[in-house]
Amino acid sequence: MKILKISGITEGTSNKDIEDIFSRLGEVSDVFLFIGGPLDKPCLTGEGTVIFKDDSKVDEAIEKYNGININGGILTLTLDNRDTNNL
Repeated sequence: MKILKISGITEGTSNKDIEDIFSRLGEVSDVFLFIGGPLDKPCLTGEGTVIFKDDSKVDEAIEKYNGININGGILTLTLDNRDTNNL
């Protein structure tokens, strides 16, 4: 399984915002936006991931959307290199 790693996500960007952009390429299985900060005041870390049903869409997304501006944040897209065998 290939996972698209996203950085540059700004506050106010939702899972739906990310899914709406990347679903233009193909069916999205999951979107995760990472939350950090204290428990009483969580905030976005600026990073997230997208998993497509079709792994080939990850490379297409990087080529097409790397550097796109969403809600004032310039997204940097890369292949997430962590071991995905246990996901």
